[in-house]
Amino acid sequence: PFLSYEKIALLPAKVREIYEKHGIRIRPCSDLDRMLDVWTNMDGKFENLPPDKKVKANHAYRVLHAIVDCAGQTKIVEPLRRIAENSLRLGEPEPSSGKDLLFELELLQYMRYRKVVARLDEPDIVVAAPFGEYFVACQTIYSLENFEKQLSSGTRQIERHGAGVI
Repeated sequence: PFLSYEKIALLPAKVREIYEKHGIRIRPCSDLDRMLDVWTNMDGKFENLPPDKKVKANHAYRVLHAIVDCAGQTKIVEPLRRIAENSLRLGEPEPSSGKDLLFELELLQYMRYRKVVARLDEPDIVVAAPFGEYFVACQTIYSLENFEKQLSSGTRQIERHGAGVI
């Protein structure tokens, strides 16, 4: 989806409202708090930012947009909590449940924009397919060393629910 800078600048207030509605505190100086600050009072300054700041602004946009787009999900509280409490440093290879949950929200967002009926639920995302529910286990690979472990974990998640994909 295309959003103008003016609409993106509204995302911080919407995210804060979503967190407030669910009673989840955003810690000062957390990654999420810093991302909210990036777009608060941007006022058309994006084009004049140096490249490194533009990258940070784009990362912040991805996070804020995914949160706002998926806020209506019934199982959104735990993802919101984990996103607020954990690292969201997208360019770093260290594992983080915050980044893992962001990936789930972005994948759900991607599916929904393509008219796939899907929702947040166990194991991670459930797709309404013509033959019934199809389960998606999201596993983030941070290194080749954890590939097999993540694949095994995803396999166990799918086996508990039925047909699906990792």
